[in-house]
Amino acid sequence: MSLSTLPYSHITTIATTISNHTTNTAPGYDDIPLYLSVIYGIIAAMSITGNGLIIMVILNNRNILANPTNMLIFTLAIVDFLTGIVMFFTPSLVIRIRYYPFPSGYPNGPIFCRLVDSFYIFFSLGNLSVMLVMLISMERWTAIARATKYRKWFAARRVKVFIALIFVIVSILNLDNLLGKVYDPKVFPPCQWKPIFLKPSQNLTLFIVFEIFRLFLPVTIIILCYLDIAKRTICSSKVGGLTVEQSVKYTARRR
Repeated sequence: MSLSTLPYSHITTIATTISNHTTNTAPGYDDIPLYLSVIYGIIAAMSITGNGLIIMVILNNRNILANPTNMLIFTLAIVDFLTGIVMFFTPSLVIRIRYYPFPSGYPNGPIFCRLVDSFYIFFSLGNLSVMLVMLISMERWTAIARATKYRKWFAARRVKVFIALIFVIVSILNLDNLLGKVYDPKVFPPCQWKPIFLKPSQNLTLFIVFEIFRLFLPVTIIILCYLDIAKRTICSSKVGGLTVEQSVKYTARRR
């Protein structure tokens, strides 16, 4: 289950003063442990640094972007770079909720809750990264298993279209996060989860369907592509029913 849908473990009601306004702590509010914030901060910093270096290298030699694989890797690096940045601005990741400066008022509050605090941007980037890895694995599989059709299926212009389609698909598959968070200035934190449908079974069904298409299906395709690549590589290394190593030994004996 996504981090954004995990239930809180404690139910408390305490008064706190924020920006000279008296608000109540929302039922179910519980902050993340400090060590998790530190871990998330390290991951975010590594993501920004590592992917930033990849982006700089490719930008210094833009000719390599004509290659479909490099184009996909460059896009993946940008997405992961942005993910690292977003982690610093998403509550309960690098910055704990109790220290986060939530925006107040309309429309800033509702916009922030739906896009940022709901993990919509964060999970969209994460799912986009998985989709891009899926596309890279399909591109590699096509180069090996359908070499004669590779240039047609993965022409530079077509790859750009694939990337654009993935952006659109991912933005749709994370609507459950976008629509599930509402702004309530009377409580802290001001962003609260609200079921999209009245029946819990309907909300669960929506989540399962979205999770299949945004995570499990892409991961399955990635695994199948690389399993087939491995199978083809092993088979192609055999000569006359023998492996390359066995063939060398057989030839040496005959000499």
